Amino acid sequence: MSEETKRNPQVGEARAAELYAQLAHWKTQIDEERLRPLEALLYTTLGILQWNHHPQGGRAVEWLMRAVELDSLQNTAWKYIRDIVLAKLASLFEDISFSPLRQVDPSEYRKQKTIELQQEMQRLTNEIWQEAKQQIERGRQAQTYLDSHDTIWQQAVSLLDELPEVVREVDGRSLAYSRSINGLFAPEEFLQELNHSIEKMNEYIERWNRIFSSYRREVPVAPSALERLDRLIGMTDIKQRIRDLYYFLLYLTKRNEKGLAMRDRIGLHAILMGNPGTGKTTIARLLAEIYHELGLLEHASVIEVDRSHLVGSYVGHTEQKVMEAVQRAVGGVLFIDEAYSLKRAGSAENDFGQVAIDTLVAAMTGGEYAGTFAVVLAGYPEEMRTFLRANPGLRSRFPESGHFVMEDFTMDELTAIGQLVARDNEFVMTESALAALEERIEAERVDTTFGNARTVKNIILDAITSKGRKLARTEELPSDEYTILYAEDFALPVPKVRSAAEYLDRLVGLSSIKDEISTLFSFLSIQQKRKEQGLLAVPVELHAIFFGNPGTGKSTVAQVYASILKEVGMLKRGHLVTVGRADMVAEYVGQTAVRTKRKVAEALGGVLFVDEAHSLIPAGTNDYSTEALDTLVEEMTKHRENLVVVLAGYPELIKELLNTNPGLRSRFKKQFHFPDYSPEELVEVAKRYASDIGYHLSLTALSRLRKIFTERGRGMNGNARLARTVIEEAAQRQARRLTDTGQTSFTTEELMRLEEADVCGIPLLQSEPLHE
Repeated sequence: MSEETKRNPQVGEARAAELYAQLAHWKTQIDEERLRPLEALLYTTLGILQWNHHPQGGRAVEWLMRAVELDSLQNTAWKYIRDIVLAKLASLFEDISFSPLRQVDPSEYRKQKTIELQQEMQRLTNEIWQEAKQQIERGRQAQTYLDSHDTIWQQAVSLLDELPEVVREVDGRSLAYSRSINGLFAPEEFLQELNHSIEKMNEYIERWNRIFSSYRREVPVAPSALERLDRLIGMTDIKQRIRDLYYFLLYLTKRNEKGLAMRDRIGLHAILMGNPGTGKTTIARLLAEIYHELGLLEHASVIEVDRSHLVGSYVGHTEQKVMEAVQRAVGGVLFIDEAYSLKRAGSAENDFGQVAIDTLVAAMTGGEYAGTFAVVLAGYPEEMRTFLRANPGLRSRFPESGHFVMEDFTMDELTAIGQLVARDNEFVMTESALAALEERIEAERVDTTFGNARTVKNIILDAITSKGRKLARTEELPSDEYTILYAEDFALPVPKVRSAAEYLDRLVGLSSIKDEISTLFSFLSIQQKRKEQGLLAVPVELHAIFFGNPGTGKSTVAQVYASILKEVGMLKRGHLVTVGRADMVAEYVGQTAVRTKRKVAEALGGVLFVDEAHSLIPAGTNDYSTEALDTLVEEMTKHRENLVVVLAGYPELIKELLNTNPGLRSRFKKQFHFPDYSPEELVEVAKRYASDIGYHLSLTALSRLRKIFTERGRGMNGNARLARTVIEEAAQRQARRLTDTGQTSFTTEELMRLEEADVCGIPLLQSEPLHE
């Protein structure tokens, strides 16, 4: 076994599992008999890894037995089977012993003890004897193939043959003694006989343990809180700081033992700041255990609460709830998750969050509970800093030395966490599965809502769930499907939808736009392929400006644009978030930046489409549009590769907008001009929309519509939007026409057909066009 595998058993497991996956493929091309030794070797490797790194051995025996079934000459597997069998035999009677009964004990107690004795004898016969018999047979089989002359198996067989007789004696005499008890009286000789049999059983167990004691597998001692902290993945800085804190507190403890007391109490309170899944709750529990191990707290329990547990709904209710939580936490740790939610800036006057904070601070610093418990606050970094600044009384109780920032996990750390989750659920992952896991993680890691370890755990469990779905196609799965996670298990179901390029191609008109976006799509696809082969990729600016009148397809193409960027791997989500001035600009100081950032956060991984962006041109000193634009530029810089912004509006007005903010102008180098629809294109839009909603235009209606659009020329007010509205209006006029006939039933054709009369007289078509 390589040094790398010894240091990181998951590496060996992944490689062995990957080889197994390749083996399944080779079986379809090579004679299976020739592959059996290789398959046996792989099972042996998996079995050894399981045995060496699993406290109870995991699936080691199953893997190893499969190996020798495939290749009976696989001596390494037989050696490990022998060692595992001996370790299991050594543990059979490890914690079993029987105490003699005393005449002075109450008769009911003695009677109950005889019942328990009989139950134990039944367990020895039904479970332990059967288990020992099975293990010895397996061990003797290994001995045969190893050509070993070890006498341990003869001793085991001889000793096991004695067990039924000893069991029967104890069982019979316990029953006889139980029946002899009459009130307070029981014959002395029955008790002596029973105790003599119990002594024989204990001697038998001692002999068994003496024979197998040298084969006993050492049970690892439960690690201390500090040791378990060191075993956590990542968190290098946090580990060092908590280790420093541990030795400082240990120093104070030893100093106290020497009679040197501290006049000032050292605070145990802490603040844990980090995004979801970064280990805040885990660290809080370890802190509680460290405090307890050092004798600073009575116990290591952690009482976990949030706003709902502390803030009441009427006067006096909040104080009661906070004190109830404090009383439960006495001697341990009170852990308040999302602590910033207790009191947010701008909260209503009837919000009792501040009362909860004041009550908590009072309990921490004075009264009967001061110093009897530790408080750990947890939450997102930015929100927690704002929360503490707004609550000076609370902040002063948490010195900077007790502030811990939990960084997001790196990709290597996240995949290592994924492997541990898989192993905890008795699965191993192939190397290609690890690569697939990375892809899933990368797709999820878009913004601050990414759940880190929590998300990785959900991905692993989802992959395991996908195994179960395979049973819908077959009654039974191969054995490896119950223990190995493959790359295919991490693939998300892909819905059958039309590609973005196909959708773009189906749009009416927009030939120049289609050509530009198709060229961009090809360019981005080739750049991604260059990156995959290690070549330099040409940087490209994806922020864009869409010029055009209303109804020229800007919103529709923006959605296609987002989808295309997702398909070529430039965006992780590919969704579209459409905003206007009201979504970004507020009426009060300080609120505009918040609104703008909130919309940017929604759009991360996709496209932020600012419709009628020219409405953000500042109109005066009290207009906060400038703040919105500055914030947008700042967020675009911050999320450089995770956000695409599209500004839409009229050409001249958009140019004026860009002139108001030089930072904005430098970020929008890609421009798309959306021309007005021609009369023929408007007719086609109307036809397609009618079809989409279950109607069709008669030839005369189509002719009339074409004539109206042609007479009014290109650039009719509303463009494609107008064409869709015309069909909706025509559908209403058709309904009125049909009901006016007095008929009560209609054919499908009558209900679907729009006639010339339904088109004529529509008010929209009577108004003057915007442009000639």
